[in-house]
Amino acid sequence: MEKRLILFVVLTFAVFFGFQYIMPKKPQNKPEPPSTAQAEPKTETPAPPATAATPTATPAATAGDEDAASDSGGATAPTAVADTHAAAQKVVIDGDLYTAVLDNRGGVLTSWELKGYQTSRKSKDEPRRVFDMITGEAHNGRLYLGSLILGDAATETVANDEYYEVSVEGGGHGPAPEKLAPPVKVRLTFKRGDLQLEKVWSFDKDNYTADLRLSGTKAGKPLEGRLFLGEDIGPASEHFTSSTSRLAAVYSLGGKVKRETPDDPGDLKRFEGDVRWAGLEMQYFSLIAIPSRPLGYFNTQTVELKEAGLDGDTVKRDLLKVSLPLNPDGGEDYRLYIGPKKQENLQKAGTDLSGVIDYGMFTILVYPLLTALRWIHQFIHNYGWSIVALTFALSLVLFPLRLKSMLSMKKMSAIQPKVKAIQDKYRQYKATDPRKREMNTEVMALYKEHGVNPMSGCLPMIIQMPLLFAFYQLLAQSIDLRQAPFIWWLQDLSSKDPYYILPIAMGLTMFISQKMAPMSPSADPTQAKMMMIMPLFFTFFFFNMSSGLNLYFLCSNIFQVTFQKIAERWIPNAAAAPAKKGKGK
Repeated sequence: MEKRLILFVVLTFAVFFGFQYIMPKKPQNKPEPPSTAQAEPKTETPAPPATAATPTATPAATAGDEDAASDSGGATAPTAVADTHAAAQKVVIDGDLYTAVLDNRGGVLTSWELKGYQTSRKSKDEPRRVFDMITGEAHNGRLYLGSLILGDAATETVANDEYYEVSVEGGGHGPAPEKLAPPVKVRLTFKRGDLQLEKVWSFDKDNYTADLRLSGTKAGKPLEGRLFLGEDIGPASEHFTSSTSRLAAVYSLGGKVKRETPDDPGDLKRFEGDVRWAGLEMQYFSLIAIPSRPLGYFNTQTVELKEAGLDGDTVKRDLLKVSLPLNPDGGEDYRLYIGPKKQENLQKAGTDLSGVIDYGMFTILVYPLLTALRWIHQFIHNYGWSIVALTFALSLVLFPLRLKSMLSMKKMSAIQPKVKAIQDKYRQYKATDPRKREMNTEVMALYKEHGVNPMSGCLPMIIQMPLLFAFYQLLAQSIDLRQAPFIWWLQDLSSKDPYYILPIAMGLTMFISQKMAPMSPSADPTQAKMMMIMPLFFTFFFFNMSSGLNLYFLCSNIFQVTFQKIAERWIPNAAAAPAKKGKGK
């Protein structure tokens, strides 16, 4: 019974881990109708030279127009608002948490560097750089956050490639200061003929957030199309150095958080419903747009990218374009969160985005564990040793359950000769023979006589499983461990052990723990041999797991073996379990 349960637990772990990598959950989606405009990425083209203003009738009149009217006889007539003509300009917003760059070519956000986070390194000799959330020109021909995807290709080119006039709140048109400090509002305006666009960016000081107010008309009618949010997060090295760093679309549909991973390249997919927010995520970072009112849908499109991997060879990687619909009534306001998947920051984004962190079905257990880990870290100041301390505390709390399991197995081992005698008595009968039931009845009567519960050794292990899964999710999803050093060769607990020392040590301690575990009375020799293979299987399986997760399992095995050796001094080695005395004896 015990060995079968251990096998069940091991296989459950394998399915639990493997499912996350090979069978990502797919929400239902609908292909985008053919009538919806799909603008393909375009290569960058130089901005055309300034041209003369194209008059357009408007109610307003400028002073120059009034003078011209008086010179022509004093007649007053409707005048045109002149087209905008601006020079190339980049506006830098430099805050405590991030440095953002706005490009007036297209009025887009081209960079968002997180000051507290650095990129992963391809090798130990490569210097770390500040982590930039925004990617664009190298992949898609200059589509950045804030670009427009419109039905008319000519209009889209003008909207995304021309230079907008820049003004800062409180000032007029003209060059903005070289650097701005949040909170600040930057207004970008553009007019060319009957096309008018305005993008107002407002940057926050105390969080990784900004607001985007977008409005545009063509021939007096609201623009139809989509707002490009993003298709990737961070540099390519971030996706190659971690096996769990997968790009996905994440969104809230009717209040429930759902995810969409890259699919067949080229197909524009449409996800309909009550969309409260939508964006992109990877393991530790997210880019989320929160509309001022729920959207009716949003779109994703998988793009296959070929680029150089860590070893220099060309590899394929899937990007995922996320775009949001423009308001058909004209104008749209978005709250943008562009930063780490850190609970306290996500909760202050205007809408609670903490569901972006996927802790799985055992979220209710993860939060107290994470709180305990951070509390220990306040005193130890090293997340590696904090994991060791927390693992010791958990092993201590779970020790009574393990002790109960050991005592139960000892009792069952004591009556094993009697159980085997009953089994031999009915060995000649087939499993379908009704007399086999009599064997089970006699065995259960024997257990009852000696006060043995065959499930008492299993229940403690079943109770521990949710806690183990919760700890796994904590170590896999918490950004606290990203680039957190431990000792010597382990300088990033979120990355794999470069020399595979931890997974090998974990496999050895797992083997020792299994050898020390009491043998189940009904253990099958074939199952016992399979159990001896499991440490080897787990060793190879954990080669590419984070060193923090390997450290947890290694320490858990060590503490389990240690506590078991201590407990064995308290457990009597009785040759047989005493039978219960009947009533009246």
